[in-house]
Amino acid sequence: MSALPGHAQARHSATVSEADLTWQRDARCAGADPQLFFNPTREGVRPQKVAAIKICLGCRVRLECLHYALTHPDGKHGIWGGATEAELKRLRQARGAA
Repeated sequence: MSALPGHAQARHSATVSEADLTWQRDARCAGADPQLFFNPTREGVRPQKVAAIKICLGCRVRLECLHYALTHPDGKHGIWGGATEAELKRLRQARGAA
């Protein structure tokens, strides 16, 4: 199983239990093109990012996805729970300061 948005089955580290990933079954991104969520060129806001965020905004497991991104190493890249990499970085820093 993988923990990547856009994948019905996601790759994840051995420390993540299957129970931690049950929310993925209900994710709107399941089966979507992963390129929407992961842009290796990282060039500002691109149409793919906008499309990914629109998918996330209507997702009923958005908070679970965001929580996963903030608490697992897999969540450092891409768009998770409607948040960009920069937004996720700021949220991680704020959590660390709290």
